[in-house]
Amino acid sequence: MDKKIILQIIGGSFQEGFSVIVQISKRGQSLQSNYQGKLPGNMEIMSAYQQWQNDYYLSPMIRSAGIRNPRIKLSNELTEVVSENDYINSQENLQTMMKNWLDSRDFREIKEHICDEVNKDESAQLIITTNNVDLQRLPWQTWNLFKRRTLIEVSFSSANFYH
Repeated sequence: MDKKIILQIIGGSFQEGFSVIVQISKRGQSLQSNYQGKLPGNMEIMSAYQQWQNDYYLSPMIRSAGIRNPRIKLSNELTEVVSENDYINSQENLQTMMKNWLDSRDFREIKEHICDEVNKDESAQLIITTNNVDLQRLPWQTWNLFKRRTLIEVSFSSANFYH
């Protein structure tokens, strides 16, 4: 990896937004760049995530395969089965909402800063640090940064662990 990018998401909430600090350095060298920004509030993103998750576990292909996630509690009274189209629609809705959220004016500056510091032919490791587990569960791979910089690998870390 040529560069290391640390995207620190500090405090905040889905209602008020999150403060973000981006630090970029060349491998084995000290800090090259430091930039602050904001990920704006978006109360609807978690609702879309929960809808996608419910539709996934209620879809016929998952139910028939017997796949269960122990972290998800489905009511015993729940007998609804969603169609594969419902699942696909909720997945596409979540991806669209995530793309739009990450391309918001405030957060777009973060992406542009990363693109200014990391050339197309450079590989980089992007470490997203946050203590917000819900942020870690969202589909960050939909961020259009990864289309512009295809050699960036993403990983997550708790903010406490990485410092």
